[in-house]
Amino acid sequence: MTQDLFFSETEMDEMYQKWHDTQTFEAVDKDEIRKTVVDDLNKINQMSVEEYTLYQKWEEIQFKYPTVNDLFGGHSLKNKRQINAINRAKSLIWIPKSLDDYMGLEPELVYVKEGDTSVPTSDNPDQIPLSTDWTTLRIFCSNQMHAGVGPQRAMSFLIRDKVSRKYLGVITVSGDFLDLTARDEKIGWTREQRTDEKRVRFTAIGSTIIPMQPLGFNYVGGKLLSLLCLSEPVPKLWEKSYGDKLVGVTTTSLYGKYKGGHGMSQYDNLKYWKRMGYSKGSIAYQPSKKVKKVMRNWLRVENPRKYWEYTLATRRSGLPFKRDATNRCNQTCYRGLDIKSDRFQSSHERGIYFAKLYTNTNEFLRADISEDKLEPAFDNSVETLVDLWKNKYARRRIESLQRNDRVSDETFFLDDLVTKTWPETKEKYLGEVGR
Repeated sequence: MTQDLFFSETEMDEMYQKWHDTQTFEAVDKDEIRKTVVDDLNKINQMSVEEYTLYQKWEEIQFKYPTVNDLFGGHSLKNKRQINAINRAKSLIWIPKSLDDYMGLEPELVYVKEGDTSVPTSDNPDQIPLSTDWTTLRIFCSNQMHAGVGPQRAMSFLIRDKVSRKYLGVITVSGDFLDLTARDEKIGWTREQRTDEKRVRFTAIGSTIIPMQPLGFNYVGGKLLSLLCLSEPVPKLWEKSYGDKLVGVTTTSLYGKYKGGHGMSQYDNLKYWKRMGYSKGSIAYQPSKKVKKVMRNWLRVENPRKYWEYTLATRRSGLPFKRDATNRCNQTCYRGLDIKSDRFQSSHERGIYFAKLYTNTNEFLRADISEDKLEPAFDNSVETLVDLWKNKYARRRIESLQRNDRVSDETFFLDDLVTKTWPETKEKYLGEVGR
C-alpha cells in the first residue's frame, strides 16, 4: 500500500474512531437475524440460474428507480432526471429499417468517463452525460445485474454507429481475474507471476459485453462487441491509462455449459477467442436487498470496524477502501452468523475464454520473452474487425433467420420492471433469460 493511494494506519484509526464516537449501537438478536438470512438464501437456492439472474435484475431496478403513486392509482418514477435519461437512451438504440442496414454500420468506440460533463446540444438538450447513457443502457438492456465498477482498472465504452449516432451496445474492459485455473494452466504462468510479479496487469477482462436488440439476436451483435474488446483503441487506451502493455483479454460466459443444454455462447466459434475450459470455483449468491440491509445492520453492531471498512472507508482518491467490498462484507456476515457455505454458494460453472493480442502472448506472460519481442497476432483495427463481423457472422446469421422465418423485430428494454411485481416480471421475462 503506497502512501499516495491509501491513508496510513494511524489516519485510518483516527477516522474510524471519529465515526464510531458518533454512533449508537442497539443489541440485535443473532438467532433472529440468522433465520431471516437463511430463509432468504433458501428461497434463492431453489431458483434456477435463469430465475436467479432475473430476480437480481428486478431487485436492482426496483431499488435504483423508486416510484411514487400517481393520480390514476398506479406508480411512476419520481425522479425526473431518471425519466429523461431512460427516454433518451431508449430513443438512441439502433433499429434497422431494412434487413441489410447492418452493412452500412460504421461502429466506433466512445470512451465514457464516470462523472463526465456534457453541454446542451440539439440531440441532448437535457445535458445528460454519456456515462448516464452507458449506465441506463447497461441496466435496462440486459438481464444481468449491473454491480457497478469497483475500485480497479476499468474502461467503459459506448459502441455507436458513426453515421446515425445510434447505440449498438456497451462494453467494459477491466482488471482481470487473478485466478482462473483453466486459463492459467493453458498459459502456463504461475500464481507467483500473477501476484508477486504482478503480470496479471498485462491482461484484462471483458466484464461487460452487451449488444442492443435487435442487433444482438438478428446479427449476432454480441460477436461484434466481443471483437471490439480486442480492437486497437482498447490496448492503446489501456497502456496510456495504466502504463502497461495489454497482451490478452479474458471473458466468461454467463450461463456456462448449461445454456440451452449445449453450452454454446457468443464467444464460441468466434475468431481470435478461444475457450479455455470452465470455472471450477463456486459462485456466491447475493441475498435480497432487504436482507442485505439486515446483515449490514447486524455487522455494524457486532463488528463496527469491519462494517466501517467495507461500507464507509475510502482511499485518498475517494474510491472504496476494500476491493470487492460487497462480497467480502457478505462473507464476513455469513461466517459471523454461522451460515454454512452450502447455503450461499452455487456450483454453477461458467465458460472461460481468452484472446491473445500477440502470437507469443503466453511466452510474455510467463516472462520467457521481453515486451520488445511481442508479435501482433492479427490486424485489430476497428475497420478490419467490423468487416469480419459483417461478412462472416452477421451475414450468415440474418440469412439463416430469413430462411427459417425467425427474424425478430423486438427490441429489449426493461423499463417496465420499474412498476412490475416480481410475479409479473417472472411471468413475462423468465423465458427470455439466456436466449
